[in-house]
Amino acid sequence: MKRIGFFMAIMGAVLLSKGLVFPDGGGPNIPMKTLKMYKNSVPVLTVTGVDVLKSLVEGKGGGGFDENLVRLTRLSKDNIETIAAYYKGLMGKDDKMVKVVPGGDNEFTGGYKFTYNSPDGYELGSVDITYKDLAAQKKELSKYMQGDESALDYSMLPFPLIMMMMQIGQFGHTQKEFDALKAQYGGLNALYYRSYQKDMDDEMANDADKIMLLAYQKLMGANKKMTPKQFNEWMKTQGMAAAMQLQKKEAWGIWADCLKELDKAGYPVQISHNGGDFWK
Repeated sequence: MKRIGFFMAIMGAVLLSKGLVFPDGGGPNIPMKTLKMYKNSVPVLTVTGVDVLKSLVEGKGGGGFDENLVRLTRLSKDNIETIAAYYKGLMGKDDKMVKVVPGGDNEFTGGYKFTYNSPDGYELGSVDITYKDLAAQKKELSKYMQGDESALDYSMLPFPLIMMMMQIGQFGHTQKEFDALKAQYGGLNALYYRSYQKDMDDEMANDADKIMLLAYQKLMGANKKMTPKQFNEWMKTQGMAAAMQLQKKEAWGIWADCLKELDKAGYPVQISHNGGDFWK
């Protein structure tokens, strides 16, 4: 039996070298092909810890992180139509493109789905290109508020703007000044952010979390090298003094800087590839 297994392994290697695979354990031969992922994009999750990388290579999941997050799910700052045009250019006569409209099962995301097939209809790989539609989200949520979308204006703002709103009329800050910032940064909640995992024990946080944490630390005068867990423990020792710091004069400038950093770090489009080795 070992001898048979050995020859089967050799045969499999030969078939793969010829660009042939047998889907679902049998059926027609399908020529292997690979497509390149959109170049101007970055992985949504960057894993740098040796322990995590080792576990991923060994197929142990890297603390629950798989190839879909580490390599195949990517973010881009480019226009979604530009990205869609690239994937459309990869299509052959057997491939399909579907435009995704926000609403229903798609919830508040829109975009495109491309499916790449073999000549006999076997799916080789696919890609979902998505963006978050805040207008669709507001419209849907307003149904629970008698159709009044204005009631959601406050709750759907990025957190720094909510904090700045409380300082209108204080320290010389005006409604006009706030409205200008709202027009510029009001849509930040539609952005995607990258995440990082340094090692197996690190608390995973995306760029938005890190930027917000730094803003809080500046407001509180805390050690900026604290991890989120350390900062939370420190905050418990501060009591009401911490709440008072949120409204001090310097808060407006700190939150304004926070908005700029959130805008700079965010990506409007997420590109999710499916198909593993189909994508290079």
